[in-house]
Amino acid sequence: NPSRGIAVIRWSGLHEGRSARLAVYDAAGRLVLVRAVGPAASGTVRLDLRFLPSDVYFVRLTSNGRTTDQKLVLRK
Repeated sequence: NPSRGIAVIRWSGLHEGRSARLAVYDAAGRLVLVRAVGPAASGTVRLDLRFLPSDVYFVRLTSNGRTTDQKLVLRK
């Protein structure tokens, strides 16, 4: 972080065998991207965010009622 357009998101601590929802929100709280990930207790996903303008974004990973958030700075 910061990213130039390709962001690599890593996670761990999810329940094995459960899929997760990865959502990206802009600074105003608008949903700009959503993707299903998993099922895996941990993993990595590459997000191509080159279509978005430079700004601060928030990545939210939700699985089995648990949510984690991560700030992402996108600079072009």
